Amino acid sequence: MVAPDVVVLEFQVVLRARGRRPAQVKVALLALREVLRRHQVKEAQTLGAGLLALRCELEEKYGLSYFDGLVAAAALSSIER
Repeated sequence: MVAPDVVVLEFQVVLRARGRRPAQVKVALLALREVLRRHQVKEAQTLGAGLLALRCELEEKYGLSYFDGLVAAAALSSIER
């Protein structure tokens, strides 16, 4: 099983948007990393110019939000590998 980096990024952004301090976000991210490790879920590095361009395409074509488009693009790019 794989977790794209964009999912972890969204997790961080949501925590910050909900007023969590950087130290709290760090603790949450390290806890998430440990959960992923225990369940043998690898973090996939997907973020790049090509992925962001695909995100734009998906957002426009399907009316997705920024992060939904980002997650969809990461999922599609992981299938193509």
